[in-house]
Amino acid sequence: MIRGDVSAPMVFTLSGVPSLATDALVHGGMDGAILGKHLSVVNSSEVNLSTLLRSYYLGTMEELDHDLSTHLRGRYRRENFKKITNLSLLQEKVADALHSHQQKGDLGVESLIEKGIKDFMLRYMECPAIIPRCMWGAAPPLVPLNPLSPPLPFLYIHHTAIPSKPCRSLQMCSKNMRAMQHFHQKGRGWYDIGYSFVVGSDGYIYEGRGWMSVGAHTKGHNTVGYGVAFIGNYTAHLPAQYDMELVHHHLVKCGVSNGFLQENFTILGHRQVVAGTECPGESLYSEITTWEHYKVCRMLNVEISKFNGGNTCHPNRHINL
Repeated sequence: MIRGDVSAPMVFTLSGVPSLATDALVHGGMDGAILGKHLSVVNSSEVNLSTLLRSYYLGTMEELDHDLSTHLRGRYRRENFKKITNLSLLQEKVADALHSHQQKGDLGVESLIEKGIKDFMLRYMECPAIIPRCMWGAAPPLVPLNPLSPPLPFLYIHHTAIPSKPCRSLQMCSKNMRAMQHFHQKGRGWYDIGYSFVVGSDGYIYEGRGWMSVGAHTKGHNTVGYGVAFIGNYTAHLPAQYDMELVHHHLVKCGVSNGFLQENFTILGHRQVVAGTECPGESLYSEITTWEHYKVCRMLNVEISKFNGGNTCHPNRHINL
């Protein structure tokens, strides 16, 4: 796909297998189900449809601070769609649609439906929404990035410190992503933005180097783990609860289910493996010590090719190092 003006065309390639059902199509269907259910139980004469749609798609996080109606916000569509459906219901609806063209009881079709629905639920109901590089306006890497060899054993938690304030809209988070990438490439001489993923305060995770490329986030350990950074400075306070849950409930589950993270992966703070940094901030670091898969871990500050004797990890308890 080629996009951009004539003088500076940009070429994008698909990051996965092409699908007849695009994310936009799937999200539209989920939104239709969520809004349709809402409209079915309210007095239609009291609903201004244009106001409802504007609020659903354009409502800001500042507005959400004063409004608990998160079931009517597009950024929460995955969680909300999950609340109104389940595996058996989705299989039943798909089967009904297909059986108008296929003979009912075809075991091959039934098997395909079951697998397809499980894949759908993983991608759109368990995995978080990840804003791709093309959407936040990423520049290309300066050179081709080295590939990773998943599944990896570690996930490292960071905060950006600069920008120090959380971003609360797609526009502001995208601007922050471009600024970080520019600094990493031009200021630090790295090939690309260093982080694997970045968490905004707008309800989304942003793709950095992603699941398949070696990052530049945790010196000496980039080939064995993913670096996930929260935009903001979390020395004195925490990110929003929802943003943290996106990482330690959804992103990691997605990583394990898709074969990017080992099932027994370890969560570490940046400060645990790189000397001289307070990252990810005192408050956020204290928080992640309560997360499942966190371990107090003493690691050699060298590149590690295997999860071996160079690590001394103790689950969920503090030791003197």
